[in-house]
Amino acid sequence: MESKIYEGRGLSTGIGIGPASIMPDLNYQFKEVHIYHDSVEKELERFNQALENTKNSTRKLRDHVTNTLFDDLGQLFTLQESLLEDPGFTGRVVLLITEDQLCAESAVMKTMKQLEEQFVEKTSGKPQSTRAIDFLDAGMRLLGHLEAPISRPRLPHGGVLIARRIAPSVAVFLDDYEIEGLVVENTNRSSHIAVVAQSLEIPTVGLTSENFYRDIKVGCPTIVSANRNRVYLNPDEQQLATHREAQKSFRQFTTSICQETNKIDPDNLPLQIRGNLGLMEEIPLLEKYGGRGAGLVRTEFLFLGHSTDMPDEAIQAEIYHRLARFVAPEPANLRTFDFGGDKETFKEPDEVEGRGIYRELFNHDLLRAQLRAMCRAYQENRNISIMLPLVGTLEEIEQVKQLLQQFAREKSWEIPPLGIMVEIPSVYFALDDILPEVDYISFGTNDLMNYLLGADRFGSPVADSVNFPDPSLFGFMEMVIEKAKNNRVSTALCGEIGANPLFTPVFVGMGLDELSMAPMRIPEVKLVASRCPLEKARELARTALNITCRRQNKQWIREELGPYVQEILREKSIPLEGREFDYYEQEE
Repeated sequence: MESKIYEGRGLSTGIGIGPASIMPDLNYQFKEVHIYHDSVEKELERFNQALENTKNSTRKLRDHVTNTLFDDLGQLFTLQESLLEDPGFTGRVVLLITEDQLCAESAVMKTMKQLEEQFVEKTSGKPQSTRAIDFLDAGMRLLGHLEAPISRPRLPHGGVLIARRIAPSVAVFLDDYEIEGLVVENTNRSSHIAVVAQSLEIPTVGLTSENFYRDIKVGCPTIVSANRNRVYLNPDEQQLATHREAQKSFRQFTTSICQETNKIDPDNLPLQIRGNLGLMEEIPLLEKYGGRGAGLVRTEFLFLGHSTDMPDEAIQAEIYHRLARFVAPEPANLRTFDFGGDKETFKEPDEVEGRGIYRELFNHDLLRAQLRAMCRAYQENRNISIMLPLVGTLEEIEQVKQLLQQFAREKSWEIPPLGIMVEIPSVYFALDDILPEVDYISFGTNDLMNYLLGADRFGSPVADSVNFPDPSLFGFMEMVIEKAKNNRVSTALCGEIGANPLFTPVFVGMGLDELSMAPMRIPEVKLVASRCPLEKARELARTALNITCRRQNKQWIREELGPYVQEILREKSIPLEGREFDYYEQEE
């Protein structure tokens, strides 16, 4: 058969090789079965007993995950537990049994199907849309306790697993089946399947190509190259040999690098290395990979995966409190909700257009509730700080500070430190006025590159501007860092380019105080930061800053910077392409 390569998105690092096993997608196929009136009470009893059994099995699943993986991965089942307790769900089932006289199985199937369709419609295009699988998962397990004649996909042993969606109750057992690699339809690195894959160290690529799912057949030789964001179908002998060697080298490399970086004293590094978090379940990964606190917490993702409604102040405060407690004494930099553009909101679509703090200041109630929740959590967690996204003017900061000062007066609260994200180039012209008003700044390079170059952040992953940053990025950063240092304001970078160890020496040499990234990317960056002498880093930064065109930048990275970093990592067999990280996030 013809060899094909599909471009996707690496959700977990590594290389998986083996024959393809295809898991059928979960789906309901049912007919409405009616009962006699005198059987209603019996069906209600059957439903209630099955519901209680499903609740118990969900708690056992949560405990299994907590005991075998990481504590907070038990949060995977939060939505399912909420659903099983929701009167809106149980009430519908009871009504269908009592009024429509459906059997318990048919009532559950019909209700779950309706809820799933409503959820998918309501969340279409939104990050939380991937949680529709939770409805199917909970429904299938409930039907199992009703002893319904349903067929749940079984996990195969070994090989590469192809599954458009994987239910949480299945995903947490992947390690028991010696899966070599995984291909899923979801491409969100903060999705639950991505977090599980990272925890279990299963090479995983998110792939949306319909051609792939049409072409793949059971038993097809398959390579999951998560490091290069690719899937190879029916690879030739040369591709197989190359990837088997790379797989062996990468496994040895990842084992040794974690051992080495665990010995590194963070106080001896030239800059702090922290993690970007979007889910509570990622906190254990931060500890596993050696991150020192959360340089960026994407707060919208703490809630969007569980509800389409805005969480109230008390719920937000509790989540921020828990997160800060888990990473203490290290910092938890809580970014206020960043909606608009490609990011959805709890509000209706006719709300004020725009992005970041500009949008929030118009949606005053949303911002006020979140800032109060952050301040409330700060009273018990002094490692919390507030970070404002897409700041463009001094006035935006002043309005936020006025709200914070109002809370301080009303509640006698201490106010958290305040930082901003540098993502809009024009903010540079207001920096002299802004810097005295903030405690730190953090470069959001995903959006910054977009606005600097007029580039499409959803552009082709093979575009030069994605694989090799335009020299204007470094030049802009240098100007901002210089102003910040003159004002004694600390500087950080939390965009995806910070996760690429190729550029760690440049950022060290430029004088950044902090890098923050996806937890699984931390070990390489930490090792490069520890082994690159400061003077060498400054030399490389000067070179980067003297380059004026992208072609010259690409040549320098391939011929000088790349080989130097590979030498530091002592792993030359991992290709440079494996470090061309796509820091244009499809969904943050």
